[in-house]
Amino acid sequence: MSGFWNTSENKPVQASNDFEVTTALEPIPSNELLRSIITEAKWAEYQGDEYINARWDVIEGEYKGRVLFQKIRVKDASDKKRDKAIQMLAAIDANAGGKLMSSGKEPTDVAMMQHLCNKPMVIRVRIWSMEDEVTKEVRTGNWIDGVFSASGSAPVKKKAAPASALSTDFDDDIGF
Repeated sequence: MSGFWNTSENKPVQASNDFEVTTALEPIPSNELLRSIITEAKWAEYQGDEYINARWDVIEGEYKGRVLFQKIRVKDASDKKRDKAIQMLAAIDANAGGKLMSSGKEPTDVAMMQHLCNKPMVIRVRIWSMEDEVTKEVRTGNWIDGVFSASGSAPVKKKAAPASALSTDFDDDIGF
């Protein structure tokens, strides 16, 4: 029998009709600064809403290995939300070398993967929560409200954001 169906201890997997993975991770605390990289950036669409979907991987510190997803709504119908999203994308691009903005064109999936990925930056996260209308269960997670230069060192926990850093305040109009 092939080793494909063996566990990491080289034991055969016992087949059953049920399997459940518990991944109930608590959200990362608000205002946490995380040294991270984008590992995927591409255009996405859901119910007519087109946006850039970025996957951030935390690369250092207590939350190393955690993954956060960011919807950058650069085509939002609301001018206020679109402007914030464009500013966020511009700050991400600036921290990654500025190649997207210098082209003057709308970025393609290929351009975003080439110019935004694997460039260390610091992101700041906040916590969102919402109640499920049917089950009344409150769900929580993280969203990214700031991006900053990595400056070559790991971020300090709970450090106040530098005055020159971009921050998007989505408290009244969360951008996900």
